[in-house]
Amino acid sequence: METFSRSCGDHSQALPRLDANAQRIVRHAARLAQSGLVTLGHLREALEGDERADEGPVRVRTDLELRRVLERAWELAAEGGRGCVGRPQLEEALAEATAVALGIDLQRLRFARYWVQRRESVPARLRHGVIDAEAVAELVRSV
Repeated sequence: METFSRSCGDHSQALPRLDANAQRIVRHAARLAQSGLVTLGHLREALEGDERADEGPVRVRTDLELRRVLERAWELAAEGGRGCVGRPQLEEALAEATAVALGIDLQRLRFARYWVQRRESVPARLRHGVIDAEAVAELVRSV
């Protein structure tokens, strides 16, 4: 896997490592930008667009917002124990950036996501006294 780079003034910074699918998406976004700065709109369009074959290397120059989304995607990948960023991390990071742009508090959004994920786990259901046959069967399978 390659590392994309972008120039920032007279510095060159490496973007997080991307898996093959994420590389295709970022390359597609760069092509949509037509050699200009790649923005969140380009990334959103590339994620929503069709998955087409990789057309080779392209120079990726990101704006600050996209840079932050890519860094957040890297954090999400690291939290999930992945060594590189994939499509799910790009989608989640973009969703967070969109929520922030709409005025939603990011910390509250993350807490809500954490709470829902934790609540849906079997041990959480058992802790809260919700013991049903499905939860017990799932717990037995996990042991």
